[in-house]
Amino acid sequence: DLHSFPNDALPIYKRINKYIERSKDSLAKLTRFLSLSMKTNNLEAAVEVLNEHAFAGTLASRLYDIFHRSLTISKAVCKNCQSSNIRMGEGCIRCLDCNWEGCGG
Repeated sequence: DLHSFPNDALPIYKRINKYIERSKDSLAKLTRFLSLSMKTNNLEAAVEVLNEHAFAGTLASRLYDIFHRSLTISKAVCKNCQSSNIRMGEGCIRCLDCNWEGCGG
């Protein structure tokens, strides 16, 4: 939805929308949208759209889980040293500055 983008970004997102609409099937549209969202550093929009279309057991539902978690981690800071140099791996969040690690929910 183009209404969720800032006014100064609308020309870019109109072009992106035109690019996505050229795709013939839903999966191609979805993958193009996600790819462009990542390239333009706009994961918030991707998470929002996936959430709107995420029904239990669907690809969109699983992708929403992955992107939402990635977005949450990208905004995280270390509980030990307050660094934002955080990485996710094998279900755990790890600070690359002080080696603090948190696993689980």
